[in-house]
Amino acid sequence: MFEIDGTMTREGADRVFDAFDRAVQTHGKINLRVSVKDYKGLDLGQLGDKDTPTSKFGAIGKVGRHAVVRAPSWMRMMVQSMGSPVPIEMRSFDASEDQAAQRWTRGA
Repeated sequence: MFEIDGTMTREGADRVFDAFDRAVQTHGKINLRVSVKDYKGLDLGQLGDKDTPTSKFGAIGKVGRHAVVRAPSWMRMMVQSMGSPVPIEMRSFDASEDQAAQRWTRGA
């Protein structure tokens, strides 16, 4: 599980992608659960970084299910709209549904 709390910096993104890569190397296709504590955006320097979009699109095919917990409404709408074009099962859950998100990402 990853938690988003504050601004996503380049260093934070690197840590997330490194952990993601290690999990994929160990387990193959994985399921993700992301909890949004307080998202304040991303470091604008990442927008010009050629590796950021490549890393995100590189996750396609490596993720089976992706649950987002406690997302703000705009992020929930984005998760729900991504369902069709992206071959990853994605769902958003309220804070009170964390246990359900855990079960869903485990495939239970």
